Amino acid sequence: MRILIMFLSGVGNSILFLPIIEALKNNFKNVEIDIVVGNKAVHDIFQTFANINSIYIYSHAYPKKSNLLSKTLSRINLFWKLKNKKYNYFLSTSLSSIKEGLLGLLLGTQSRIGFGETKLNSLIILT
Repeated sequence: MRILIMFLSGVGNSILFLPIIEALKNNFKNVEIDIVVGNKAVHDIFQTFANINSIYIYSHAYPKKSNLLSKTLSRINLFWKLKNKKYNYFLSTSLSSIKEGLLGLLLGTQSRIGFGETKLNSLIILT
């Protein structure tokens, strides 16, 4: 079983989230947990935790020198990396935006779990 966690929160929340990842690992045999984080500091915290298989950075704050083309290509590259992993579950840890819900849908995950802030997002993500 493969689980993708979309974690775009900050450093403090990442520390509080570690026991949840550990519980997933302990309760499901042969589970692979990958996580998408929003910045390098959170990446570094999760990197020290052995229960995570892969960590990807999806940053909204690209360097100012990055142009639209490089940002777009970077996001497309990340999407295809995630799509090829064929996740069973998509878990969004924040108030899910439509973008996060659509990402889970486009990745083809069997189940998407998160917080539906809008009626449309509630149709995309199991709340």
